[in-house]
Amino acid sequence: IARVAAIREAVGDAAVMTVDANQSYTAKEAVTFGRAIGGLGVQIFKQPVPRGDIEALRWVRDRSDLTIEADESADSLEAITALLRHDAVDAVSLKLSKLGGIDSLLLAANLCAAHGVGSRIGAHVGSRIMNAAALHAAAALPHIEPFAELGEFARLTNDVATGLEVVDGGISVPTEPGLGISLA
Repeated sequence: IARVAAIREAVGDAAVMTVDANQSYTAKEAVTFGRAIGGLGVQIFKQPVPRGDIEALRWVRDRSDLTIEADESADSLEAITALLRHDAVDAVSLKLSKLGGIDSLLLAANLCAAHGVGSRIGAHVGSRIMNAAALHAAAALPHIEPFAELGEFARLTNDVATGLEVVDGGISVPTEPGLGISLA
């Protein structure tokens, strides 16, 4: 809690703040922690309970003022459909590698929108190739959340692709044919 408060103080009130629990809590612990950080301007509490525990996600969601987002629990179209059917989350983190490509990611985002559940592009750790594909998918979706976890390629040594860069905290959608990147 003190760490979250220190980060909020350091980045200020304008920064979007997400806490990714990575399945660290029981449902009761997640609710207690979520209430403790609720006044610190945290917008999203990501995957607070173990993946696949839909009832725990719903229990936390029903008792939280934070946006509860599925990540590890959203590892397929079937899993996302189950989350939506059980009204278990407020948002879903979408990843190409989990969903099997752009078409499935677009379908998942549209399913979320049809159920009134938010979605955003989650972390795409890897080459500019995967990040460019995810960026194009995000740009094609009018209802996707405006912030995404793209740009992980910046930490990659010797990426095989070029043409996509993080500038001032953002990435522009390439206008070149295809994904708009080149192989080095």
